Amino acid sequence: IGQYQVKVANIAWSPSGSFVSVCTVPNDEARGITEESLYPTCAVTTYNVLEGKLHSTFELDSCPNDLAWHPDESKIVVGTSTGAVIFDAATGEYTLNQEITQIESIAYSRDGNFLASGNGDGSVAVWTSDSMSLVNVFYIHSGSVNSISWSPTGNHIASASPENGIIILNSSTGEQIRSTSLNSNHLNISWNPKNSLLAVTYVGRTVVIYN
Repeated sequence: IGQYQVKVANIAWSPSGSFVSVCTVPNDEARGITEESLYPTCAVTTYNVLEGKLHSTFELDSCPNDLAWHPDESKIVVGTSTGAVIFDAATGEYTLNQEITQIESIAYSRDGNFLASGNGDGSVAVWTSDSMSLVNVFYIHSGSVNSISWSPTGNHIASASPENGIIILNSSTGEQIRSTSLNSNHLNISWNPKNSLLAVTYVGRTVVIYN
């Protein structure tokens, strides 16, 4: 991307499929660049897929780990090494920049009213989506929670970490509903927006669908 080498941390489609946003961070080669005009910063770049052109690029103070679009496409939230940033998807203006904790994964609830974050300390937190006010925090993993996904109803959250595999919990009480141990450093999960099916990738080459 651009004139330098960068590492893609994560990627996300807008709900309509018209835009795709990419989190980028400097890789080791890029960190050696000393010329300020070429030095790559942590950023989120959004492309208009239908028109095939760049839509926007927003630089960040902290390197991003994950991002998610609001269901109505008005906002994008980015989980970073120090907290969360929410900005207007059209203008790029920051609506919230909150240093709270190391966020490894983040997702909007289907109605857009809440955010769930998987954190570096092994916790899963639920926040209000407008002000990032903490609603609940559940300490259920012993390592970083690198993937998170809401159920279609919003009643459950699926979370994944290399140490504990997948844990599904009640989003209001934190009660653990189900867990699956998977020995993998690369777990990613995604809940089907229409039903109870959960897609899981692990070991880099395997995709499993759970009900």
